[in-house]
Amino acid sequence: MTFAFVLGCGSSAESGDTGGAGTGGAGGDVNGSQWFAVTTQIAGDAPVTLVGLVNSLGEDVTLDPATAIEAGQRGFGFGPEGEGTLFVLDGESAQITRFDIDPLGVPRQGEILSAQNLLQTARGATAGNFAFIDSNKAYAIDPLNQQIIIWDPEAMVLIEVVDVSDAMALPEFAPVLGYNTQRRGNELVIVMGYRRLTTIDYATESRIIFFDTDTDAVIDTTVVEDCALLQHTFETEDGDIYAASDVFTAIARLTGTAGGPECFVRVPAGAYSTDSYTLFSSRTTSAAAGSILQQSGTRAYIRVLDEALVPEGMLTSGELNGTPAWRWGLLDLATSDQATVLTDREPQAAVAQPFIIGGAFYSNEFDDFDRSRVVSLSGADGPTPGVNSVGIIRNVFRVR
Repeated sequence: MTFAFVLGCGSSAESGDTGGAGTGGAGGDVNGSQWFAVTTQIAGDAPVTLVGLVNSLGEDVTLDPATAIEAGQRGFGFGPEGEGTLFVLDGESAQITRFDIDPLGVPRQGEILSAQNLLQTARGATAGNFAFIDSNKAYAIDPLNQQIIIWDPEAMVLIEVVDVSDAMALPEFAPVLGYNTQRRGNELVIVMGYRRLTTIDYATESRIIFFDTDTDAVIDTTVVEDCALLQHTFETEDGDIYAASDVFTAIARLTGTAGGPECFVRVPAGAYSTDSYTLFSSRTTSAAAGSILQQSGTRAYIRVLDEALVPEGMLTSGELNGTPAWRWGLLDLATSDQATVLTDREPQAAVAQPFIIGGAFYSNEFDDFDRSRVVSLSGADGPTPGVNSVGIIRNVFRVR
């Protein structure tokens, strides 16, 4: 299958505003405050994705759906941090629209790229699908078609399409791209697990792909055996990279489909292979634990199932994912110590995605599929609640 970006009939800045910013107060600082883009997905018979702007990540701030940009059923909002631009990938038309955000938080629509054959990737996009190198070079990682698309976010034109099927392809399985793609100097570090094409079973292997942004070619691929659904990565100040299974593979295993084992691994600075392998089960007494979300250094939050909170007869992965039976655990990945589980904090649903905003670490958190919040992970006393929205928050980044 091929891919092409085609310059669409996008509106220019003269097309006017798309609406004001949704905030918890009366708009932004007229002198130019920070603005954050929040992508949220609202479930229903006709699910919809909204991308809205808020001028704070505080707990008293609520995203206003009335002023948000609609992005189809499963769209996505993304962009480079602090550059004043927001890109919205529509989940139905597979178009990418550029918005320039002024100091008042008003989005002004720019050009449109038609992203042919990217529709399925659009509907499952995370921040891991996109990487910005500079104002004229960005990447869209397309695991469905096993390629990396290079495009110019300023001119909104295609530069090149790179076939990476040799690195990504696993017969009978579909790649599942990780939540975040790391920049390591001139390299992208891409993690992915694999889901069987005909079922929701997961392969027991994952991969880490190293891609050179100077030559636009794969440098190396590491197969991580006996480690399902690598989805989380972060880099320490020393340049080491940790990668971990998403907790959803544990959910699959507990509900009767193929999942696990759940592990985390370390790739030393400058290396292209792992030098350590740790099962989550060796660091917690829970039957299910996974995901790593950096707090600081090698300390990370994980998701841990509190089995006493699981209702009897809960058999489906969706039910186990959505029920508030999951707690935050705190783990130092560089030690062999057991995780500290935060039992004094209310439990939530399972899956959590990482966001890095201004060098600080955040995640989403939800009690059910109707409403979610952003939490700061940097504090010493556990995740701190922040901006909230209807639906499931899927991305947050600082626009300006």
